[in-house]
Amino acid sequence: MALVQLRVPDERVEAWDEFVEDEPEYDDRSDLIRKSVERTISTDTEGPGSNDGVDEQVVLERFDRLESLMQDVEQEIGLVQADLVNEDEMSDIVSNRSYRAVKHALETYDVITEEGKDDRE
Repeated sequence: MALVQLRVPDERVEAWDEFVEDEPEYDDRSDLIRKSVERTISTDTEGPGSNDGVDEQVVLERFDRLESLMQDVEQEIGLVQADLVNEDEMSDIVSNRSYRAVKHALETYDVITEEGKDDRE
């Protein structure tokens, strides 16, 4: 077996090492390089129309999963939109709550009675 040495910027080596840590397919940096080169060579020699060794069934299953997730997201967005109030509704809500809070405070300090009459009269 021949030994091949490469000159690569430190940043690239660090990126490769981080990638290898996150990908169980590769044992180490050398394994990443070997498999990447082999994949490139096999892709180049297979020519156009090849599937690059991709299992079509796996791709379709992942696509279906993504489609399902997109539908879930769309449904959640719809629920959030249904919970949103427009500016006029918000104004009414704030006015109503403000009125009730002021009325309660005035009743608490006996400025008005529960019937809304002014006690100072």
